Amino acid sequence: MVQKVSPHWPVCSHCDREMQPGRHWYGANFCRAWYLMPWIEANPGHSAWEISQETGLSYGDANKALMKTRDMALVNVTEEERPQGGFRYRYVTVVDWRERLEPMLERAS
Repeated sequence: MVQKVSPHWPVCSHCDREMQPGRHWYGANFCRAWYLMPWIEANPGHSAWEISQETGLSYGDANKALMKTRDMALVNVTEEERPQGGFRYRYVTVVDWRERLEPMLERAS
């Protein structure tokens, strides 16, 4: 008998939910953004694809989380033109992202 082994998905340090691709709950994009912020701070200047590859989030979920970080003004985004057309966005945290996030975490508790 073959035992199916499930991959280990990232877990939100705030609510302990597993971030499986396509799994949604109220506040899921906030949790994913919260999960990504320390990684972006330690590894500035990466694109959504690079971030998804390094953090274990699916590309779609990483994109939604990055949109949330932009909406909450936690990151600065630089745009670069791609040779094949379109743009690639690179993310860097703002200096006070932790202070900006703190009141939101208190409301979520």
